[in-house]
Amino acid sequence: MIRNIINEIHFTLRQKLFSKMRLRWGSPALVPLHALENEYEYYKRVLSKGMSLQQSQAIHQVLDIGCRNWSYARCIADFFPNARLTGVEVDGGRRYWNFYRRMDLARSYAHQIKNERRDIEVFEEDFRNLNILLHPQNVLFCFFFPFVSDNPCLGWGLPTRFADFSSLLLHSQELAQISGSQPSWLSSHQGEWEAEEAERAYFQLGFQVRKTVLPMDPQLSTRVVPYDTWIFSSVDPFVVNS
Repeated sequence: MIRNIINEIHFTLRQKLFSKMRLRWGSPALVPLHALENEYEYYKRVLSKGMSLQQSQAIHQVLDIGCRNWSYARCIADFFPNARLTGVEVDGGRRYWNFYRRMDLARSYAHQIKNERRDIEVFEEDFRNLNILLHPQNVLFCFFFPFVSDNPCLGWGLPTRFADFSSLLLHSQELAQISGSQPSWLSSHQGEWEAEEAERAYFQLGFQVRKTVLPMDPQLSTRVVPYDTWIFSSVDPFVVNS
């Protein structure tokens, strides 16, 4: 309870005060693409487990919710060559040791891809408060390691109100309905316990999902802790039971 209150205060200060202060000018220097090779390969494996290449070709827009600094945006752009890309990060005001914000890096990685004439944008926003008109055809909602319980959320310095996977799914469904889009979903989770929590959320909302497992690969140095990655993805087409 006390830790949640402290995180709430810190998050509010980051959003309302500290993230508004401009401490660096210009764009941050980005990590070279070859240095991100392991991360690229990891996210490619996750996406390939969740969708076929044929399915990826048919996606017109990808919303990546919880995109962090979006250092893996290149992988999404390559895997979905015909899609408009939208990244969303609620804690974009968090700063690094060099005083740049997480959102500064996310926008720089997005700008790299935009220079290649790809339609890409990134929002610093709670996804549940984001109201945008989506592509009227096939839209994919990606959730890479969303918080499904309080403890990981608190550990990342966020209040527990962000540990609500069901509300993320519901809002994505609402956005698709408003836009008249044909939605699909893909989410990844660290370890079997988090996968069970995510599966419960899908089930309670009446979603039909396909579940696969990507075994841990110790050769890949990624941000993922040493657990198997559990992946939930659309049944063709993704169905929400009435």
